[in-house]
Amino acid sequence: MAGTEFNQYRLKYDIPRNVIGSASNVIYTAKGMGWVNGRLERRLSFQEVNLKHLLDKPSRPARRLERGTILQAQTPKTFGDWMSEHVSSLAIALNRLGTLDPLILPSHWLAKPYVKRDLARLGIEAIAIDEPVEIAQATVLSKTRPGHYWTAAETDNLRKALKVTPKPARPGSAVYLSRLGEKGEGPQRQMNNTLIEAAMMAAGVSIIRTAGRLLEEYLAAAGNAETVFADHGSAMYNLVYWQTKRVVELHSPDYWDGSFLMFADGLGIHDYHVWMVGETMTVDALRNRALYLLEKPIDHNQAPIMLAG
Repeated sequence: MAGTEFNQYRLKYDIPRNVIGSASNVIYTAKGMGWVNGRLERRLSFQEVNLKHLLDKPSRPARRLERGTILQAQTPKTFGDWMSEHVSSLAIALNRLGTLDPLILPSHWLAKPYVKRDLARLGIEAIAIDEPVEIAQATVLSKTRPGHYWTAAETDNLRKALKVTPKPARPGSAVYLSRLGEKGEGPQRQMNNTLIEAAMMAAGVSIIRTAGRLLEEYLAAAGNAETVFADHGSAMYNLVYWQTKRVVELHSPDYWDGSFLMFADGLGIHDYHVWMVGETMTVDALRNRALYLLEKPIDHNQAPIMLAG
């Protein structure tokens, strides 16, 4: 239904969830599904449970681990999911406990470069599995939010756990995070990046193509990121490494959700704009809109502005 409704709610649990729990004698599968006493438990599983998982009851575990940490999550598919559901919970747990038992992950997930990179930054040991294991005593990190909705406390935890000290941005600087050439891990959303890049270049905005970029390149770009124009996509989570003061999120007519709006709000970025780039948009119109915005001072108390075109 995304894109057909015009309401965006900040969702929260009426009774706050405890992030850190425990379970004994968990059979954990290569798909990250947690079984106890022959019962598949949602709270112990790395992705949403479906009928196929219920029918895929694990055989005798290949080995037994005395201790380990497992994550409850919903959609382990993209870098955005990793940041929103997994790293956020790990950051909360680390800042409360100081250390964690080894994190048990499906091997295909731990093979992702950004997962390895961020676990190293967090100082967390991980064990990859490709067959069922038994965990005698598991620390369970629960999914804390019903969606990708961030609070300031969570973004503070994230920066602390990742050991982030953002460098100040040069006043008046602006950068565009372009998905041109990017093949996402999730649903493919088409943007007219060629048009957007032409408009941004005409407005004097620096361009970073996010496909294949290393974290070090994002860190090096901090000085150019007072205003960030960005296609709706996982690369926007790199705002955590910058002292950005204004964001313009660009999206197609096909899809938008409020995850990055909520993330920016948690980071204290309140001058936030959402622009739809549709078939009627032209290079000149987008350039003029960008120039008009860049000439205005940063507004730290502004409510989000949404425009279509």
